[in-house]
Order: sequence, then C-alpha cells, then structure tokens
Amino acid sequence: MKITEIITESEKKGLYYYVNKRKKAGTSRSKNDPKAPSAQDWENAAKTAKKESIEDKCPTCYQDIDRDFYENLLLENTTTSSHCEGRIKTLLEHIESIKRNNRLFDEIQEQIREWEDINSRIDNSLPSNKLNASDIEEELSQIKRRLEEAEC
Repeated sequence: MKITEIITESEKKGLYYYVNKRKKAGTSRSKNDPKAPSAQDWENAAKTAKKESIEDKCPTCYQDIDRDFYENLLLENTTTSSHCEGRIKTLLEHIESIKRNNRLFDEIQEQIREWEDINSRIDNSLPSNKLNASDIEEELSQIKRRLEEAEC
C-alpha cells in the first residue's frame, strides 16, 4: 500500500509541504520529471496556501520566524497594500474619466460626420445672392408684358 493511500483527504498537507519535505531529504524531482508538479498545480497551490503559516514558521525552510520581523513585515505589506488600493482607486477613476471623454469624442465625431454629409448635399451651383421679392415681381411683370406683346 502506498503512503498516499494511507493518508486521508483531510490529513493531506499542501504541495509546498511535500516539495519542501523532498528538498530537505535531498530527493527533489527535476522540473521536467513526469511526476513533478505542473504549472497548474503550482497555481492552485498558491491560491490555497495557508497565509497564517508564516506567523511562526517559514513556509519554505520551516525555521522559526522572529515575531518582531513578522510584525514589521506585516505592517510593511499592509501599508504597501493600502497604498496600492488607493492607487488602484485613483487609476479606476482616471479610466472612467477617459471612457467618458472617449464617448464624448465619439459623439462629436458622429456630429461632424453628419454635418459633412449634410454639407456635401448643398448645391454650390445655386446663386449665392438673395433674391428680393420686389425684383422678382418686376421681372415677372416684364415677362408677362413680353408674352402679351407676342400674343398680339
């Protein structure tokens, strides 16, 4: 019976535990070994690793960790985390501002396209000066007179 069959699911340690145990024993597998953990195994292990384990033992070498060192590391990481969260919030606000500006730019570009389309429909061969009603009436009366003279 294999040792892995004896250990129940609840008693199993994590990937880091077994890799470090092999390192200590000097029986580490090479990265290319078929039985070596895959990249996906490492990704999954990173997601499920117990964060509390750093409080008293190093997760890599299992040496005791000085409590002051732990507290300083925790404070430093908490401060860095807070700074990064603030920076993320600022960047997200900036991204939203950029998105609003892009929407506004797109709307303006659409209005420009509409105006250019309407402007292209203008008949430039039409006279540019405005016609006066009295001039038109006078010209009409002259045409009527010529028609009457031609009929007679």
